[in-house]
Amino acid sequence: MARPISLNDTWFEPFADIHDIDFEAKDVRSPRQVSHEIESRIRQRLGGRIRDLHVACDGEIVTLRGKCQTYHSKQLAQHAALGVMEDEVLHNVIEVCT
Repeated sequence: MARPISLNDTWFEPFADIHDIDFEAKDVRSPRQVSHEIESRIRQRLGGRIRDLHVACDGEIVTLRGKCQTYHSKQLAQHAALGVMEDEVLHNVIEVCT
């Protein structure tokens, strides 16, 4: 017959102090930090291919604005932004002007 489980059993010890765990909040970046990181990354990766680049972060929504000559440049800017973003939603309104 199996014996009753006790809080003193060794297999239970890792869970005994669960109330003492300090759950730290994940580092939260401000919208300004997110915008700056995205803009820096796009400029670094694309050089001057996006003219009048502006990145706005309004809470959970990041908006890319500017002008470029090819759709490919617009896609590269979007890909660069997504590499920095975590939980935000991206709106890419970069205008392709030929």
